[in-house]
Amino acid sequence: MKTHILLIEDNPPDVMILKMALDKAGANYEISTIADGAEAVDFVRRQDAGASAPKPDVILLDLNIPKKDGREVLREIRGSAALKAVPVVILSGAQSPRDTEELLRLSPAALLAKPLDFDGVLQLGRTIKGFLEGGLHNAMSAKN
Repeated sequence: MKTHILLIEDNPPDVMILKMALDKAGANYEISTIADGAEAVDFVRRQDAGASAPKPDVILLDLNIPKKDGREVLREIRGSAALKAVPVVILSGAQSPRDTEELLRLSPAALLAKPLDFDGVLQLGRTIKGFLEGGLHNAMSAKN
């Protein structure tokens, strides 16, 4: 059975890189994308209203998205009756310790750095695949 991933990311090259990483890792998935925070918040609210769109198994969320940033989107997800239990993996560039602390208070399932090189892309794919297949513990083990 394929895992349904909702990717909230505004940069098409990053979407392609993530798909390549998952493919190289051998992940069994289908992916839907949303390109901005306002659209993501609308999706969350439609899910709460009983929309027929499939509920994702996991949400991959970029923090730096237009219209509403990823923190606002994560707050909406955590306040959503329909989606609050869905694991959210934050994908982001370098964060200051203060930013990281704030993000962790919003209870993401994981906070992963966007890769800077090809090896990082492959590692990201393995980490996310481990998360999809066996939960957060296995994903974090795949990093080592």
